[in-house]
Amino acid sequence: MNQDIVIGIDGGGTYTRAAVADLKGNILGFSKKGGSHPEKNHNPKINVQSAIMEAMNEAGVSLKNVKGIVGGFAGINKPEDREWAAEFIKLSELNCPAFILNDSEVAQYGAFLGKSGILAIAGTGSIVMGKTGNGLSVKNYDFHHDSEAASRFLSYHAIYEIVSNKPLYEENPFIESVLAFWSADSVDDLRLLASKGFTSNKVERIQRLSSMGKVVTAGAAGGSQIAYRASKKAADSLSVGIGLVSSLFSEEKVQLAFTGGVARNNYIQKLIMDELESGRLEKTFDCQEPQLPPVLGAVLYAYTEWGTRHDQEIIKKLLKHAQTNDYY
Repeated sequence: MNQDIVIGIDGGGTYTRAAVADLKGNILGFSKKGGSHPEKNHNPKINVQSAIMEAMNEAGVSLKNVKGIVGGFAGINKPEDREWAAEFIKLSELNCPAFILNDSEVAQYGAFLGKSGILAIAGTGSIVMGKTGNGLSVKNYDFHHDSEAASRFLSYHAIYEIVSNKPLYEENPFIESVLAFWSADSVDDLRLLASKGFTSNKVERIQRLSSMGKVVTAGAAGGSQIAYRASKKAADSLSVGIGLVSSLFSEEKVQLAFTGGVARNNYIQKLIMDELESGRLEKTFDCQEPQLPPVLGAVLYAYTEWGTRHDQEIIKKLLKHAQTNDYY
């Protein structure tokens, strides 16, 4: 097939997604591989390049046909971070302009179709990203606020309380689920494991603790106070980030969406909304579903960056694609 195409990439801590699209909003190829955050994955470059090539092969197009590539990558927080990201998308025969951003930026772009709004992200990582009505991009990081809403923090908070507090009988079911997760026979075993940092391999530690996040949210929904307090800390941290970012919006009511396994968890999201609707914050919020997943947000961004007018027909096609594949 010989036609002009663009590539959109959503490179997160858990998965890398790549989509190949023509200039009319048709997704020709898609691939999902392991994560691309260099501190949270063993083979991030291989994951990115294999996702690109698999999507290209599905589309049946050549790298020579690529007119532009937009990559949103977790871990891009400083200008120098773009250097490793540029290496990730360096492929022979790929000779086109590339636009590299933080993954939250393409996620926000897709969630609100390029318009104003705040996207609260919490999964393997966590960030609050907003774009104001006058086009200002702002993150909670800009306020030197680090959100402890990523899934591993749920695990840390719960484990710290389990190993440092006196055991309570009513917490036995949740504690047993945590022990089973770590294949530990007792709290003493868990305490020893935690005191040794769980594992010496940083990537494996982050991945394992992140996986335990679901145990915590399930425990909270089941009535565990330990799991509730861990979940509440994560929700409160994300709420602070939302409050900070929204404070720079001129609008009184701000559009808000959530993405990521933690942020979209029903229990966590209720805790967040309870705080946001308490009346203590300066702004009010209109919560909505993200319009497009991040990888299609990258495609939409590519259309804008390289002068392709993304009219309603293109957006309609992308919205339809979003309903028919595992883009999240």
